[in-house]
Amino acid sequence: MRLMFALVALGSIATPALAAPHRSPAPAPYANPALPDLSDPRMADRAGRMAGAMARALMNLPVGEIEAAAEGRPPSPADRNRRIGDQMPPGFDRQIERDTAEGSARMQAMGAAIGRAVPGVIASIERATDEVDHAVGNLPDPNYPRR
Repeated sequence: MRLMFALVALGSIATPALAAPHRSPAPAPYANPALPDLSDPRMADRAGRMAGAMARALMNLPVGEIEAAAEGRPPSPADRNRRIGDQMPPGFDRQIERDTAEGSARMQAMGAAIGRAVPGVIASIERATDEVDHAVGNLPDPNYPRR
């Protein structure tokens, strides 16, 4: 019994650590592991290579049978071998490569701009959330009895 009184007495003594106001740690900068780092130049280069590969793949899609079906006729052997790239002007594949390379540089600049903007957007959303919480907290209770 005396031990219990001693423990209660010791537990009620305020220590400086317990009396100090609670400080939460500074928030870490925004980083989402599910999202790629858009400011990384390797990401833009990889996206550019992927766009070029997709463009080449699209140029190899067979369209002759679709064209014959749209015209209401049976496809011929030539129709079966016709690809999208066959109907493009000469040098079109080189133009796609140039556009892809230019797009990579633009995408890298865009990714860097988005990467710089994300922390500010997140901070604004958090401030707006706090303001909405504060405003909702100040709303009168409709169930409160009126005099």
